[in-house]
Amino acid sequence: MNYKIVFQLLLLTFIIFLVIYFYKDYLYQQDIKLNLSSKPMNNLNIKDIQNNVVKDISYKKMYNLTGDEFVIKGAYGEFIEENNDIIMITDVKAFVNKNDGTSVYIKSDKAIYDTVNNETNFMNNVELIYLDHKINVDFLDLFFSNNLIQAYGNLIYQNLEYKLLADKLELDIITKNIKIFMLDNSNVKIKRY
Repeated sequence: MNYKIVFQLLLLTFIIFLVIYFYKDYLYQQDIKLNLSSKPMNNLNIKDIQNNVVKDISYKKMYNLTGDEFVIKGAYGEFIEENNDIIMITDVKAFVNKNDGTSVYIKSDKAIYDTVNNETNFMNNVELIYLDHKINVDFLDLFFSNNLIQAYGNLIYQNLEYKLLADKLELDIITKNIKIFMLDNSNVKIKRY
């Protein structure tokens, strides 16, 4: 047998051994530690933690009163309370998957999310899309405890027929009743397409 071929086979075996050893001792152990650290956080999926910053955050919760599912995801999250209940999320995408098969999509630059009661304050370039309805606003608050959505600050509401400019919108999650109004009691600006 040729010594060159034997040497190459031994070298290849050694390299494969090193790769398996590195994976088992370094990468696999990090995955186990990460999974153990995420268990106490109740349905919180994360990929990387450094200090108080979480990378690739995802949280899913069923909303019992309506049977809807709430999912919030972000590029980064930072715990802003010592008990890890409040998270500031960056580059936010949220979904409310309704039990009737429709979905509400919300995106924003940032959000403050309470992991205990799921109340969320979206801020900066907030966009909400539901069926043919679209809202662009500075701030949007989800209050699951009160079954309420509030949107305010440079509010633009659009559907297939109208475009509304207002200061504030309030939506009851259960009854679907909506109020759109100006804070100074002036008239809401309505444009028809």
